[in-house]
Amino acid sequence: RHRISQVFILPTYQKSGHGKELIDTIYNISLNDPRCFEITTEIPSFEYQCLRDFKELELILNSKIIDISLMKKVINKTEIEENKALLLTKENVRKIKEQLKIPGHQIERLINILIYHKIQSQNEDMPKAYF
Repeated sequence: RHRISQVFILPTYQKSGHGKELIDTIYNISLNDPRCFEITTEIPSFEYQCLRDFKELELILNSKIIDISLMKKVINKTEIEENKALLLTKENVRKIKEQLKIPGHQIERLINILIYHKIQSQNEDMPKAYF
């Protein structure tokens, strides 16, 4: 298991892509290390969590493990649950854990972000009604 303890970018260098480059490098090393089975983070800051979410969503979407074209239009809470069931199959979760080394609890968070994005792209007012 590779565990990221802290990531610190000096304020004058923030928002310049250095954090993303660092995370990209860490993930590239970890994904190519056969001894690593999971990439975790110790108590991430909000900013780091956003960066991590972005990186792991990028990995999931580029891997083609999840076919987001299968997602249904979200009209009510039922469609939210149906989309979760479509994307969070046992097989998809297994492949993401094995191939991308993302922990299970983080996979569910990422799927929720994808669904929320789908809702937002449909209608700006809808998230307020359901979340």
